Amino acid sequence: MLAAAWNSLIAWNSDSTNRFLYLLTLNKPIFLISNTNPLNIEKIKSEMANAIGEAWQWQKHKKGLCQFQTHDNVNLITSYENKVFKTEGLIEKLVSNF
Repeated sequence: MLAAAWNSLIAWNSDSTNRFLYLLTLNKPIFLISNTNPLNIEKIKSEMANAIGEAWQWQKHKKGLCQFQTHDNVNLITSYENKVFKTEGLIEKLVSNF
């Protein structure tokens, strides 16, 4: 119940699906940077899986000080895994590691 209420703030729609599918066709690295929590990330992963019609197997990685998850060319970087908010240095942390 709490997860459904919390995740109701995520607005994934047909435009989101179309944009995501287009990005995948480019065959270039995609970086998704999130300033959210594990509940929202699981919802976003679910929406991505619905968009492509299959559940992805995400792998956890660490490069320098940055922790992230990947599937093929999609990189998911979250503030909670890196223990820093975007406004408090997450972008700088990423730039120094990628």
